Amino acid sequence: FTFDGQPLFVVGNHFNSKGGDGYLFGQVQPPTFSTEHRRVLQAGVVRNFVEEILAVDPDAYVIVAGDLNDFAFSAPLRELSGPDCSLVNLAAELLPESEIYSYIYEGNSQVLDHILVSPGLRADTNPTVRYVHRYSEYLYEERHSDHDPVIARFEFD
Repeated sequence: FTFDGQPLFVVGNHFNSKGGDGYLFGQVQPPTFSTEHRRVLQAGVVRNFVEEILAVDPDAYVIVAGDLNDFAFSAPLRELSGPDCSLVNLAAELLPESEIYSYIYEGNSQVLDHILVSPGLRADTNPTVRYVHRYSEYLYEERHSDHDPVIARFEFD
């Protein structure tokens, strides 16, 4: 869509669940991630779409956001924002590590929700990002969601 005269591509996502994977700090080490291959495939489709956009316009404004159901260091996220990718993980770049979580599972804070942006959007809009710790820190019975929202703000000229 167009925002303030500027074309903007927003790719909203909800990748496959981690249900069935081993626990990061569980009894079985290293843990098994039996569902990860599905998220890698999903990330590959998103990456190809973003690369098609950037092939037409290298300065295009692209946002890839949502519940990617995986960690910043995981294979699916490396598919989207690794060293040979063009997307930038805003939280990893702009926030201290202690603030980057959107989910608490068995006492472990984790980040499963992400906002990734194209280099042009990152360079031109002075973005900020934050996780609103509204749900993850509350008792399960008091939550409306099990994930905290992540928000980003962009300054368009």
